[in-house]
Amino acid sequence: MAKILIGITGSIAAIKTVSFIHMLTQNDHQCKVIVTTDGLNFVTPVSLTAMGAEVFVDDLKFNSSKTMEHINLAKWAEHILIVPASANSIAKLAHGFADNLLMATILASNIKPIIVPAMNQQMWKNQFTQKNINILKEIGIEFWGPKSGLQACGDNDIGRMLEADEIFLKFEGLLKTQHSSKSKLLSGLTIVITSGATHEAIDPVRYISNHSSGKMGYAIAEEAIKYGAKVILISGKVNIEPPQGLFKFIIAQTADDMLTHSQAHAKNCDIFIGCAAICDYKVSNYFPQKIKKGGQPL
Repeated sequence: MAKILIGITGSIAAIKTVSFIHMLTQNDHQCKVIVTTDGLNFVTPVSLTAMGAEVFVDDLKFNSSKTMEHINLAKWAEHILIVPASANSIAKLAHGFADNLLMATILASNIKPIIVPAMNQQMWKNQFTQKNINILKEIGIEFWGPKSGLQACGDNDIGRMLEADEIFLKFEGLLKTQHSSKSKLLSGLTIVITSGATHEAIDPVRYISNHSSGKMGYAIAEEAIKYGAKVILISGKVNIEPPQGLFKFIIAQTADDMLTHSQAHAKNCDIFIGCAAICDYKVSNYFPQKIKKGGQPL
């Protein structure tokens, strides 16, 4: 599941973007959409929210939050796509304009947006547009399309935006490529991670412990597996399932158990990450039978 920020600018092709967003949300991706003032001539916020997206516009009265919206959106997004990208928006981006919410958000992000252009064939071929496109390509910004075909103006030439399903397939391919490159980053490394809470028994029914959920260590283990590492997870008592793909899963009930397993596996690992919430105290004398309630002090 990816966090995708979609920019919609002023082009009749924006009507296709509604279907693209629906495909993304139906496949469990999170979508936020910025519609420029010109884009609102072709799609409405209601049509986009109906597809499962959260919508933002230049009129801050409509937006859910009014404080530094461009910063918040830039930090949230994992991917940014401008669908459709008009000649005007391409020109603004090429020269670093920040005169609307979409452009300000892109400038506030370190993510290079993917441009899905749509415009009249002569606007696409124009030397100014081509110069702007080259500026963006030189800094590594990717263009998906356009293609040739019948345009709203009646021309039949290059400038037509890709269809919604074509954009979706390209995006899914991008995710697979990124996942494949990610999965090799820690390949060959052994990582030992401790997580969860230890329990120190007082008697067969009572113990000392803490409220650690173990979620942080388990999340780190899951990410390390995605990056190709061989992961050994040493866990105290938790109420969550261990991640799939672990090389070894070890239950460590007490602090002493955790120490023993950690020392044994730390010898041969490349990275050791200690997330376990080790209990600070244990009883000096364990009671083998349940301590009966009474007035005596422990």
